[in-house]
Amino acid sequence: MVEHKPKLRVTQGETATQVDLLDLTLTDELAVQSLRDSLYGLIDGHPDLRLVINLEAVDFLSTAAIGVLVAVRRRADKNDADMRLCALAPAIRETLNVTRLVEQFQIHDTADQALRSF
Repeated sequence: MVEHKPKLRVTQGETATQVDLLDLTLTDELAVQSLRDSLYGLIDGHPDLRLVINLEAVDFLSTAAIGVLVAVRRRADKNDADMRLCALAPAIRETLNVTRLVEQFQIHDTADQALRSF
């Protein structure tokens, strides 16, 4: 059986946890589900978590992957965690604008800006 894990790097900083997504595209359904599970695992049981999801290396997100970001933000809210997105490709930012999901996230141009925003 082939394992479909998204490529990500998790770094615990002084003020926040940064998750760098390293897949150029997140379109594989099993990888998207695995991403959701990985992000839920970071949030669950960690109240007051400060989470930055860095999309600098991602060119495209499927609708399922965008749905995961919305679900993770909601999970963060339920767990009194705080979440930021950063370094969105123009196509991803445009998709969030058109769907009005941009209003659901705090979005920063760079990871440094997102980390400093806490």
